[in-house]
Amino acid sequence: MKVGAGILGEETSALAHSSGLVVVSGNCPTDVITASGKAVTATPDINSDLYWALAGGGGGTYGIVTSVTVRVYPGASTSTASLNYTLELAGSSGAFWAGIEMFQTHLTTLNDVVSPSQLDELLLPFRAKLETLGIEYTYAVNQFPTYLEALDLTNPPRISAGLFQQGGWLIPRAVLDTQSRNLTNIFRQWAHDGVLVAVFATNASRKANGIAINAVIPAWRTAGINAQSLVFYSDADEAIHVENRRRIRDEYIPALQRLPPESGAYMNGANWQHPNFQRAFYGENYARLLMIKHKYDPDGFFMLRLRLGVRGGWNEGTGDCVWRIERWASI
Repeated sequence: MKVGAGILGEETSALAHSSGLVVVSGNCPTDVITASGKAVTATPDINSDLYWALAGGGGGTYGIVTSVTVRVYPGASTSTASLNYTLELAGSSGAFWAGIEMFQTHLTTLNDVVSPSQLDELLLPFRAKLETLGIEYTYAVNQFPTYLEALDLTNPPRISAGLFQQGGWLIPRAVLDTQSRNLTNIFRQWAHDGVLVAVFATNASRKANGIAINAVIPAWRTAGINAQSLVFYSDADEAIHVENRRRIRDEYIPALQRLPPESGAYMNGANWQHPNFQRAFYGENYARLLMIKHKYDPDGFFMLRLRLGVRGGWNEGTGDCVWRIERWASI
């Protein structure tokens, strides 16, 4: 469980869809030291506005969290499917990307399955299409007693986030259903530019029973995938580093944003230079979160870049970040 990214921020765990956003939805109560030094407890009934803000509204913003009680869920078996093919096995670039496009149209159904037999059955049409394209692939379906075992044995080795510049956007399920080709063309351009494309499927449309509403960006509820563009840092050439940063901000993420309907970004894996991070990271919750921020921290004692009440940008001429605090910054 990720306390900072999972409770105070948002979560992008593969478990997030099983009972709603399980970590964010399960924190109750939360003990906080405010900027004035006052110790308060936030629950759905006591200081409920602060409780709501702390559940997905961004860390380092409202106070110092000293303790949190989390909801525990029973363990469950986990089904996995592994299907791999390469450009060489696909035979051509066109076939390779046609396979990617077809897979994306299947993601909205795969997110909802629970058993290996269901998973295998739902993948049959996709596998048949791959064979029609002449694509050779390896394939295996397994079931593990626990989620942790599935994670350890099926995921690729972890890659340090510090190696990359990154930007991400939550892609609505509707886009996967109706605009898969446009999305695939974006990913194809990224790959052509040397960008590592990472896609995490999710379905957070469910809401956990018995827990109060939270401040997670509404875009999570309609998202089908979290798409990430990852570009390796260049230690040898600062000019390349700066150009890659510009491309993420001005080309790669805006291309995803142009796919309707409007969505948002997972703040822990998003473009930190986003020109309108207020809407991208918080959506329609920003105005209410800002009011709560000023209620519990009226002087802006807790202040972080890309958090509530901050305005800023990137000065390409000097290479410096320029940020300022605005007491009533709005979207």
